[in-house]
Amino acid sequence: MDFFERQHQAKKKTGYLVFLFGVAVLLISLLNFLIIAAVIPFVDEERNSSTLQDPMLAMYVVLGTFVVISLAGLYRKSQLSDGGSSIASMMGGRLVNMASTDPDEQKLMNVVEEMAIASSVPMPEVFVMNEEKAINAFAAGYTVHDAVIGVTDGCMRRLSRDELQGVIAHEFSHILNQDM
Repeated sequence: MDFFERQHQAKKKTGYLVFLFGVAVLLISLLNFLIIAAVIPFVDEERNSSTLQDPMLAMYVVLGTFVVISLAGLYRKSQLSDGGSSIASMMGGRLVNMASTDPDEQKLMNVVEEMAIASSVPMPEVFVMNEEKAINAFAAGYTVHDAVIGVTDGCMRRLSRDELQGVIAHEFSHILNQDM
């Protein structure tokens, strides 16, 4: 199976996951309705056990659940609207200045700039996760124009230039394939 077939399968699976998310929202709504219908008779003595058969209550609970989940999704989307830079910042990343005097940061920026030129991709912003001593990196963003590359402090400081080039090249492959 080639790359494009795998990519096609991944997109199909994403559609299936979106469908399952919709089913989960409906199940959460049903569970909320059952809980509220079970509690109402204890709180409001005028209402009896017929709350399970109350279509208005069901509609309000389903609608309320949908509104809460939708608002949470819109809030998260607004948080991520700046593309990769907002994701990197949320993960504790610090934007690296191109004019940094730190030799490891200069090495990182030089490698990223070289890879951007070699791959004909706009130079992405680069973030470092200062508190992370493990060796790891990520690419984030919606398009090649808002993509960022994030590396851990351990990745930047512990890898040789050649090893760092390999890691950054891998992240550029994610950007080029829009697999972020």
